[in-house]
Amino acid sequence: MARDVVIVGAARTPVAAFQGAFATVTAPQLGAAAIKAALERAGVDPRTVSLIEAHGTGTEIGDAVEFNSLKRAFQEMTREWGGEAPARPY
Repeated sequence: MARDVVIVGAARTPVAAFQGAFATVTAPQLGAAAIKAALERAGVDPRTVSLIEAHGTGTEIGDAVEFNSLKRAFQEMTREWGGEAPARPY
């Protein structure tokens, strides 16, 4: 069964040192900020997201950063949008 795929938003994390401005920010924090920005710019309620296609680096560090970025973004947005946490944890 074919389904349409719609990309509604995108955002990037900062790249480079920015003269140390992001030295204390973790990779999952930056990733979460980009995920939240993409959803907010697109006006998407995070509770309506049913599928996320992730980069999947296949590395111990990269996959953990990606997973934790998604987890953090959706936890923060659930609180901010006044929703309840899902019955099953993220």
